[in-house]
Amino acid sequence: MTDDETVRRARDLGLEKLARHDAGELTRALEAAEALAKRMPKDIHWTEEPAHVLSLAARKGSRS
Repeated sequence: MTDDETVRRARDLGLEKLARHDAGELTRALEAAEALAKRMPKDIHWTEEPAHVLSLAARKGSRS
């Protein structure tokens, strides 16, 4: 990935200040994110996705 491409992508993501501060680190992060996205399965139905739910509110009738 070229520096120009990193700056363009950073601007698209709203990370232009980060690109000016440390373009090399941002380039590595973007490349790692792309590699991770490519390894993820593409044929998963939305019902197969895990639902991580956190509720801090006590439910009626629950023990405290």
